[in-house]
Amino acid sequence: MKKLLLAVSFAAIAYCGYAQKEDKEVTARAKEAYKAAEGAFKKKDFATAAAEVDKSFESEKYKTDPKAWMFRGDVYAELAVADSASTDNETANKRVATIYESYAKAIELNKNYELLYIQPKVQNLYAKYFNWGVAAYQNDNDFDKAAADFERAHMLRPTDTTSVFFALVATSQKNKKDYNKIEELAQRCIKLGVKDVSVYYALLDKYIAVEQNYDKALALLAEARAKNPSDKNLMFQQIQVYIKTGKEKEAIADLEKALETTTDPKERFPIALNLGILHENAKNMEAAEKAYKEAYALQPDNDDAIYSLGAFYYNKGAAIKKEADNMDMETFKKDGKAVMERAKVYFEQALPFFQKTIANNPDDLQRLGALNSIYTILEKPAEMMPYYKAAVEKNPDDATLMLSYIQSADKAGKIQDVVAIVEAAVKKRPTDVETLQNLLYVYEKTKRVKDAEPWFKQAVSIYPDNIELLEGYSRILYTIGKKKEADAIEVKIEQLQKKN
Repeated sequence: MKKLLLAVSFAAIAYCGYAQKEDKEVTARAKEAYKAAEGAFKKKDFATAAAEVDKSFESEKYKTDPKAWMFRGDVYAELAVADSASTDNETANKRVATIYESYAKAIELNKNYELLYIQPKVQNLYAKYFNWGVAAYQNDNDFDKAAADFERAHMLRPTDTTSVFFALVATSQKNKKDYNKIEELAQRCIKLGVKDVSVYYALLDKYIAVEQNYDKALALLAEARAKNPSDKNLMFQQIQVYIKTGKEKEAIADLEKALETTTDPKERFPIALNLGILHENAKNMEAAEKAYKEAYALQPDNDDAIYSLGAFYYNKGAAIKKEADNMDMETFKKDGKAVMERAKVYFEQALPFFQKTIANNPDDLQRLGALNSIYTILEKPAEMMPYYKAAVEKNPDDATLMLSYIQSADKAGKIQDVVAIVEAAVKKRPTDVETLQNLLYVYEKTKRVKDAEPWFKQAVSIYPDNIELLEGYSRILYTIGKKKEADAIEVKIEQLQKKN
């Protein structure tokens, strides 16, 4: 046993001698490389200096020397600046990582290096990257470069909030969004305590618009609202997510609570308006009406408030009218009139709001249609005509709008009043199918079908295979007694329909 132990001891001694011999060789090579790096650095050959200084760190002598680590950081800092224009992102990032690693190691080995030498160097390089980022963002709209430069600035000062926030802003502006990178930067901002609420919006865009991950979104919104309790936009974002996930009760409760604690009229308005929408969707009609009325009282000229309250009364009237529409003839004779009278009460309430909202949007077809329905139900069709006339005068080329105007005039028994404006439209667009159909409608109502013949004849000569034009032309010819010509056109229509 003793002989064996002795043998082990000799082996250990022999191994140590071999290691020491190898270390001398490594040290000699490292010393030579370090000297070469210093020479290249003085000549501003920073690429060679970087390659040589890296070789020197094969030796423990340089690995434990803070001055060597600082020199390595200086070499890579100069290389990063000198070669910044042509370096690819991956290489540039590796160089900045090497700078940070080298300076950090120097400080670890000698704390005095931080304030005396390294902090000013890092600050100077940080400022360069940050200013490059600002220039790329503001002057060139080069968001890719801006994001990369801001992030490199942050790599040098990992606790800095400004550079990482600007990196997030620039990354979010890119045409081709890297949502994983956005999430990484946003999470980094949150961890570092960046207070700007747009950090949360960047993440919400990913969770809601891209991933539809509403659980993540709600968790993030809870955190964001806890830190930003006065931010109403966050509240409305949360409301939207509640709605998407079928949590209307939570949304209503949130808005009710917000309404109780909000005194500023401008802030109360959207809360009340959205609360009305949610209550109406949940069939809480009294609560919905109360919320809509408050929103309207707060901003009586706001079109959303005007339209929402008008639509609320309109929908109530329409729901009652539907009862009458679904009655059979006998039931309608018995109860229909009373039901319609109940419906008219709500349509009367809706009327002033639709009159007001159309004053704000004179050519909105949906709102014009609703107002037209109200006037029809209230048996006042003539009062609708000025609204359609104003809309048509503003949009004389809109054939669909023109047809609504014509039909309104027809209901009011004033079809003659629209003849001139329809004829003017046809002269302007003599081959437009919808415009010609409007002309035929008017001429049929005013017993002037023959006057439509030359217009349709001309249009058909230009577009001989247009079935809608041919059908209108055929109807005219039958009406004015040209049966043979009309029959020929009908044959052609059948042939075209078979082809199609």
